[in-house]
Amino acid sequence: MSGNKLVVYRYRAVNVNGHRITGELTAKSSQEVIDLLHERDCRPTNIEEKVKTAKEVGQIDIIPKKVKTKDLTIFCRQISTMLRAGLPLDKAMRLLIGQTSHKTLKQAMEEVSTKISQGVSLSSAMKEHAKVFPKILVNMIEAGELTGGLDIALVRMADYFAKQNKINNKIKGAMIYPIILLCMTVLVFVGLMIFIVPIFIELFDSSGTEMPAITRFLISISEGMTTYWYLYLGAVVGIVYGVRTFLAWEKGRNWFDTCKLTLPLVRGPMQQLVTARFTRTLSTLLSSGIQLVNAMVSAAETVNNTIVEKAVIEAAEDVKKGVPLAAQLEKIPYFPPMMTSMVGIGEESGELDGMLEKTADYYDEEADAAIKKLTSFIEPLALVLVGVVVGVVVIAMYLPMFTSYSALG
Repeated sequence: MSGNKLVVYRYRAVNVNGHRITGELTAKSSQEVIDLLHERDCRPTNIEEKVKTAKEVGQIDIIPKKVKTKDLTIFCRQISTMLRAGLPLDKAMRLLIGQTSHKTLKQAMEEVSTKISQGVSLSSAMKEHAKVFPKILVNMIEAGELTGGLDIALVRMADYFAKQNKINNKIKGAMIYPIILLCMTVLVFVGLMIFIVPIFIELFDSSGTEMPAITRFLISISEGMTTYWYLYLGAVVGIVYGVRTFLAWEKGRNWFDTCKLTLPLVRGPMQQLVTARFTRTLSTLLSSGIQLVNAMVSAAETVNNTIVEKAVIEAAEDVKKGVPLAAQLEKIPYFPPMMTSMVGIGEESGELDGMLEKTADYYDEEADAAIKKLTSFIEPLALVLVGVVVGVVVIAMYLPMFTSYSALG
């Protein structure tokens, strides 16, 4: 076995109280497992390399599971705790690998741990896994390594990711009910077209009833769905693929991000979310000693909006020339005046990071209130949409009957 390859070992041991324990550890050799167990005051009785089952061998992650902010929060919190307890970084990483169930994160951690054992710094090793470890985390760790406060940097990042995860959960929770209603609308319409409308088609054909235009239109859709269902399915797949391709295109993404910042209903919540993300990230970076211009560029990448990101990066170039930060942020129309005023006060008082953190807390609450208000508007709108869809189908199916009764009368 290669000396640099990490392997999962199963072990049986006796702890300091004389109790038998079992578990798994990830290490480069069985001797390293023995050393780790001795550090825990445990006496190993059996150690063997874990053999993968046929099921585990057959599991291939075609689409790697995305590492979420919640996973990063736990990672930063646990590593910082171990470092504060006096454990060396490489041993802390190996202990954490054995406790991590997220496959993508675990694989990245194993490769990072291997690099650390070869003398590479944690930040340098993480840079090779940009899809797992965000740039802000790498920058903060690098700053912590330079100042000797790696554990402090990790604590700050744990708090940062925890707050980001909290606001993300609020957004998802607020939107889940309207999304369910919209999906139900589509399912109800499809169900009516496939199962209910064909019953009326047979009735109309046998009676020879003359049908109005709206009825003929819905009948044509029903017949198309039942006969050429694969075309409709292909159209849905094509639309989804087209939208994804459009948003992946730079101009398409710019258009979409502009809409999010300018459309009446979503403009307020989106601008407040962007402001909260930017100010919180900038505050976290500045409090760790990262230079302002570099902190601005890193913070711009976390706002999740290409328009604001480009504007902040352009502002950073002027800040580099000595222009005050508040003056540059005032030129960006998507940041509220109160935010730029708070930044100006922070610059004058020399407490910019603290003022930015207070600003982020304020706009987090404002965004939360705006999202709830938007949801309270969308929910009844979605219910009305369901009613309209069902109503139109019912009217279209019964209208020919009413026409026939009128003719008979």
